[in-house]
Amino acid sequence: MAHRRLASFQRHVRLVRAARSQYATWGYTRIFADLPGERPPRSLHLAGFAPSRPDLTCRDPAHRLLVVEAETCDTLELEETARQWQLFRAYADSCGGEFHLVVPEECRPQAEETLRRLGLRVDRLLSFPLAEA
Repeated sequence: MAHRRLASFQRHVRLVRAARSQYATWGYTRIFADLPGERPPRSLHLAGFAPSRPDLTCRDPAHRLLVVEAETCDTLELEETARQWQLFRAYADSCGGEFHLVVPEECRPQAEETLRRLGLRVDRLLSFPLAEA
């Protein structure tokens, strides 16, 4: 996770919680979320990449691994973000899983543009409205 200011950290936590809730509603299992008080996902290791921990992992009904990363608007353009996305995409591909990205609704177009610029594909792009706390 990129270093965040407090307001951004709080928005990120709300975003990960919203994603976790959505995946549970869809019937996904073995949900691990990098949230305070919860069991976090394992860090992912793949040759050629620095290890990194996604914000959430779970299993779909076919038991495929989903690697889920959440970004706030202020972290979409960071080099660290690009490196993480590249690892998560490659890792998902290597194990027959999927890579999902979760962003606030207001920065969905920015996320789509960043993905296009990086030449990266996500299997699902989720966006949630985040009311200010």
